[in-house]
Amino acid sequence: NVTEGYLGAPNISDVKNAYSEGKRIAELLGVINANETGIEFVNARCFAFVGLYLPLTSHFAIGNFINNGLNNEVIFIKSDGTPKRSYLYMADLVIWLLTILIHGKNKEVYNVGSDISLSITKLAQAVQLHFPKSSIEILQKPLPDRLPERYVPSIEKAKNELGLKVITSLDQALEKTIKQILHSRNSD
Repeated sequence: NVTEGYLGAPNISDVKNAYSEGKRIAELLGVINANETGIEFVNARCFAFVGLYLPLTSHFAIGNFINNGLNNEVIFIKSDGTPKRSYLYMADLVIWLLTILIHGKNKEVYNVGSDISLSITKLAQAVQLHFPKSSIEILQKPLPDRLPERYVPSIEKAKNELGLKVITSLDQALEKTIKQILHSRNSD
């Protein structure tokens, strides 16, 4: 899992990495500003989340899968399904951010997310359980001798220093998110 001290970076010349690079630059600017002004800066390094206001038609797999299910469509996995991800429920996210804001140390980085990983295929299957009319289609085949991509945080620092933990399981988060989306659509 990715620790706070991990120094690897995405390929800066690939435009698909603009989001990741933007987050890295924001961290750097926060530390520079803290050094120059003396204003405290605590960095909550956010990974992946699920909840009511998650975009359903963007580049987030979990949102796209939920959207496919809500529309009784095929759940398309655009990759080979092997990348590993993890998801923290939005209510847990709020607890984490408030705790980091109040108790985090100046100029420290804290990973925010779940350390419970699953493949994109397993994620699609977990979403599909809530939408029995939807099927799953994987658009690519795994490449031989290639390790799956992994975007999962180590949250040991947040656990040990701030007492944080994952409260809501992915299954509970999916159930709550889907119910909230359906409720918000019905109340419009």
